Amino acid sequence: FLSHRQSVMIVYVFIVSWNLIVIGFAQQWLGCGILTSAALCLGTSAWMFDMPYLIEFHVRGILSQMKFQKQGRMPFTEWHEIHQVVTPMDVDIFGHMNNARYNRRAEYSRITYFIESGLRKATIDLGVRGHLKSLAMRYRRQILPFEFFRIRTKLIGWKGKELYFEQRFVTTDSKGKEFVNAFSVSIYKIPRKIQSNAVDLVRMVDEEFAKKGDEYLPSSEVTKDTKSNDALANGSGDGINVRDVVLAYNTFESISSSFLNPAKLR
Repeated sequence: FLSHRQSVMIVYVFIVSWNLIVIGFAQQWLGCGILTSAALCLGTSAWMFDMPYLIEFHVRGILSQMKFQKQGRMPFTEWHEIHQVVTPMDVDIFGHMNNARYNRRAEYSRITYFIESGLRKATIDLGVRGHLKSLAMRYRRQILPFEFFRIRTKLIGWKGKELYFEQRFVTTDSKGKEFVNAFSVSIYKIPRKIQSNAVDLVRMVDEEFAKKGDEYLPSSEVTKDTKSNDALANGSGDGINVRDVVLAYNTFESISSSFLNPAKLR
């Protein structure tokens, strides 16, 4: 019953209100100083609202926007890269980065890629508000606590109202040799009610790159360089076939619609 913008505003108002209540309670009832009150405020906020995520989300977004305005957009043909480290909050009971944390870190990279590649500006100019439709992740080797790694993101195709992205989690050993510990293919979907298609977004940013066609979808492994790329070739596991990902999620959608309409199950 609430719009997306109203829901977000309520969440942020609740966060600010909670912080003010905690500071007031700490000072008036517990007699704490400003530093102790601030520590209690940050501690409870981190526990209740996942503040590390919100802070990193906004800081990366602001820095990427500043970089975009100062240096201009990065080409679609290049890999976008951010540097990360595994913190104690990322580690699960098995002593490595939890599988769910890969998706969280991948989101940071997609957000900054959208801004620095010019896609975010294109969505604003066209009045498009899309969303992440699906994501297929393949894990190849664990990433250990306090290990540094990089996330590389690249636009690899589009079809209809969908943009396709590949992301790689890359570590480097003591000899300087790279290894792709995990990689994924994600689909960004433009709502059906929006007249613009995915190629329109690409054309707004780079007309030459959009000449690949209204539909540009890799037919082989993730980026066709699976075998030639040493970092991805080292270790077990083939690539993720983009067409298989699209087919799998289209099948999933048809099954989901069947549950919404029981008549289709007969």
